[in-house]
Amino acid sequence: RADLSLNLPSPDAFLPDLSGSLEATLTAEGTPERPEGQLTARGRELGWQDQLAIQTLNLDARLGAGLSLESRMEAATIRGFGQTLNALVVEANGTRDQHTVSIDAEHTEAGLTLAFDGGAGEAWQTWNGALARGVINLPEQAQTWQLESPAAFAYGPSGAVTFGNHCWRWQQSTVCADDQTLFPVPRIAYRINRFPTMALGP
Repeated sequence: RADLSLNLPSPDAFLPDLSGSLEATLTAEGTPERPEGQLTARGRELGWQDQLAIQTLNLDARLGAGLSLESRMEAATIRGFGQTLNALVVEANGTRDQHTVSIDAEHTEAGLTLAFDGGAGEAWQTWNGALARGVINLPEQAQTWQLESPAAFAYGPSGAVTFGNHCWRWQQSTVCADDQTLFPVPRIAYRINRFPTMALGP
């Protein structure tokens, strides 16, 4: 068993251009073939090259038997690239072969919830699964769009990211797409059905 504590009141001494304060504790046990452990990290007023700033960052992760991961990251007031996220929560749970990843993001103008189910290939070079749940909340427009059904999502050995056919629904309105390529060459096209023109107003 090994225990490690890290306190960096000036993290730029460890990593140039990183500002703020960072504390972390790590507990590791088991064998190289069957490792287990727990990681806790807390960051305050973090910044990177004047491009990214995070007011608070909390990470809790546990690696259990069978390389099963339980993790949760919470961040508040993230500023970068001209945008501000009020809050971001990312959870990842499961094994390499079968896991879930959920993302909850809050912006002043919108809220986003995504949940992915799937598994990775050898050395994490591929990923196959689905976007199992999706919710887009637009409070100023009083609209909540939901993914109608799970949609295939994959990262291939060539680096291509694909997104299967899917629809987002709000009341009687839908925004639908056939199979898409998101990366490296985007091929994206949506169809809007039954969208009331009055909903376009402020």
